[in-house]
Amino acid sequence: FKLNSIDGHNTIVFSSYSPMDGKSTTCINMGITFAQTGAKVLIIDADMRKPTVHKYLETPIKPGLSDKLGNFVNDELCIYRTSYDNLFLMPAGTLPPNPTELLMSERLEALVKEAKESYDFIIFDATPAFSVADAEVLSRIAEMLLFVVRVGVQDKAFLKDLERMHKSQRLKNLSVVINDADVKS
Repeated sequence: FKLNSIDGHNTIVFSSYSPMDGKSTTCINMGITFAQTGAKVLIIDADMRKPTVHKYLETPIKPGLSDKLGNFVNDELCIYRTSYDNLFLMPAGTLPPNPTELLMSERLEALVKEAKESYDFIIFDATPAFSVADAEVLSRIAEMLLFVVRVGVQDKAFLKDLERMHKSQRLKNLSVVINDADVKS
């Protein structure tokens, strides 16, 4: 059994409302799960403000995405093997003064196009969508944007804002993941 895509979606962006929703953990767990099926997976830590994925996967933080998008290094120097078979990480890299500008560059599209030749899944861990525009910017290259919501952390009132962003196409290809739900209740 080899998982090639989720309904044709192989570039996935994870975002959330706040840092406490479990976005990075959910992103990493999905990457590990796909890798365990035999799929070759690249996780890209696109949260260049408060990167965390490198800590969980025990890799260096740099060089990484910001260094690649800033045209300082090539891909091979930015991608690290993890302790999981088939799972690779491009960490956030050197913390830049202009993360949103880097994500808006044409180099991002080129990076994704090139990564699709080598990986079955490209998974981005983005910033929370309501704090800065990074997740919105990344949604342009995503075939799926998974918005993680942790039960008991967010007030339901934010769902109206999320719906407005979805309807206005500010967040494209949006799906919601409910995290930490008690399935019995």
